[in-house]
Amino acid sequence: MLSVTQKQLRERYLAGLKDGVRVKENLAKIDGRNKSSNQVRAYFGLVVEMIRYRFEEMGVDVCGICPNKEMIHDILIKACGGVGEMGTTLGLSKMTTVQASQFFENCRTWASTQLQLDIPNPDINWKEKLNKIGEQ
Repeated sequence: MLSVTQKQLRERYLAGLKDGVRVKENLAKIDGRNKSSNQVRAYFGLVVEMIRYRFEEMGVDVCGICPNKEMIHDILIKACGGVGEMGTTLGLSKMTTVQASQFFENCRTWASTQLQLDIPNPDINWKEKLNKIGEQ
């Protein structure tokens, strides 16, 4: 629902346009709170960093260099980012707290099966916390 101020700004903007000017409005369903900074730090500081070290240990390289954090992030988004509606792939910047938690878990599972790497869960009670958020 638009606030009074948002409605006024929208109406003022539209009223200032010349007749015949086409306007496009985008509506999006908000599925929850935006991911937290703690989730981003855990992802890059724990998941991405541990995978980078594992790649170094295994001698994995791309054109002679070990994959950096950005490359690993791209791999994980493509391999594990299917947390959106109907399993669509989302970038970390578009994820809610619930989706970011699922993405983190997907990355842990991928690392376990593909790299035999056990990434610790920074919060063992994350599922219970998400259930509480969903009940609000």
